[in-house]
Amino acid sequence: MSDLNTLISRRDVVAIVLRQNLRPAAGAGTPVFPATYAEDKIRGIAAGYCISELGGGRNVCVIDSVQSQAGRIEALLQLPPYRELIRPVAVSIVHRDGTEQTVDVLAAAHRIFDAVFRFSTLQGEIQAAVRDYSAGRARKLAELAPLALICGAWDSRGEKLQVPRAFSSEIAAQDVSVLRRGAQYTASVRAADIEGLEDSGSVDGLDHVPSHGLGGVIAARIERRAVLSLVTLRRNARAGDSADELLRYLSALALVVLTLPIPPDLRSGCLLLPEGEATLRLQLTDGQEEILALTHEQALAFAREAAQAFGVSTLAPLLGSFDPKLVKGANEAKAAKKAGKKGAKATEAAGSGE
Repeated sequence: MSDLNTLISRRDVVAIVLRQNLRPAAGAGTPVFPATYAEDKIRGIAAGYCISELGGGRNVCVIDSVQSQAGRIEALLQLPPYRELIRPVAVSIVHRDGTEQTVDVLAAAHRIFDAVFRFSTLQGEIQAAVRDYSAGRARKLAELAPLALICGAWDSRGEKLQVPRAFSSEIAAQDVSVLRRGAQYTASVRAADIEGLEDSGSVDGLDHVPSHGLGGVIAARIERRAVLSLVTLRRNARAGDSADELLRYLSALALVVLTLPIPPDLRSGCLLLPEGEATLRLQLTDGQEEILALTHEQALAFAREAAQAFGVSTLAPLLGSFDPKLVKGANEAKAAKKAGKKGAKATEAAGSGE
């Protein structure tokens, strides 16, 4: 572990980059299905795959986005043996029908700044962590949500705090050809052939229905690329000149995240397998590279030691309760603030004789 401690302390290391070639389970040259995105009417972007043209007949297609990869990683971190590395923090919600739901901080869309957490009985602790972080102390935020300091977080509807992303991972395909899909549903009995069913049809499964849509892509190359910025992580940890226990904990957890094996079945029609070994390289301040020999098992062992030193096992689990009154209070405060601004403008206009 001494080598990893040394790595964390090295100021000449800017980032660690992982690269992994992937191939469709059915073999090279067979179609895979990328993520599809809804239409963006404001920007005039049609629904479908996210493909960027590079010129010269080349393009790149997003197979799995940064956000999707982060979600997959956080889902894995909720399972043994990883859950012991992070303090359990969750919020319970009682639904209208009386059923209860519990949301783990590792499952919340906006991490600790998700509405479920901001409008809960944990609100005071979250606000205290934000104040500390803004004042240069990251420990409270790390105790509540260390992944916010690794994968980034934005309190867009609260204190407007932005924690930059230190780790990002994406799967992309180069030079793709888009395929179309066609299908035909043939009804066993058509409504038109049955007396009294004149108003029925395909909605009841009683008519033939053709289907057309996207049929995946064939890619020249598929690659997963992950980047861990140690510069950003050090800044997020509010670290000084030494690799203290907080930075060591976050760095060790980030190494687990970096080397975590991602399940190959991303979605229906997108089963990707490794093609060759993944490579890890240190990116240095002088532009040079160094190969990093690190297994996931070594990163996990290092993280266990770092979590113990940080005191994760001594932190009591936190279970808050979602409080609808906090939502109403926040909305009332916004309305009052907006009304106050309008009143100030009206007074200013009256005073100027407009």
